[in-house]
This record gives sequence, C-alpha cells and structure tokens, in this order.
Amino acid sequence: MSVVRANPGRRVPYWREAEVTPKWSIAMSAGGGACVAFGVGMLGGAWVEQGDSAWWWVLPTLVLWVALPAAVIAMHNARARG
Repeated sequence: MSVVRANPGRRVPYWREAEVTPKWSIAMSAGGGACVAFGVGMLGGAWVEQGDSAWWWVLPTLVLWVALPAAVIAMHNARARG
C-alpha cells in the first residue's frame, strides 16, 4: 500500500521496483512475509497435532498473501491510466 500511495498518477509494475519506493516499504514487506510464514508454520504445527482438520487454512492464507497486493496494484494502475 505504501508504494501505491507514493506513486499517485503513475503505474506501479508488478515484478520490479516502482519509480518511487518509500524507504520503509521493503522492511514492511519483509515483516509481512515473516508474519505470514510464521502463521503458516504455526498452522502446520496444528495440522500435525490435529490430523487433517487444519490443512485448509494454509491455502487461503497463501492465496490471499499473493492475491490482495495484486488486486491493489491492478486497481491503482486502472486509476492511473485514467
């Protein structure tokens, strides 16, 4: 979100650095990735303890981790295009 806010009116690329990147955005992305990885790891532990009842939390977590930022960038780029 910080990269999108820092680039009003400019398109944000999906797979490379944007024109303007706030200094702390990389740290925030890394922190978010660490939180997701920790959560998936904790669910993996619950999966082992509870049998197969906790497996389905892993897939939606990972899908949302990729889908939400992609959707935000797509909406921003549509607005930037005009």
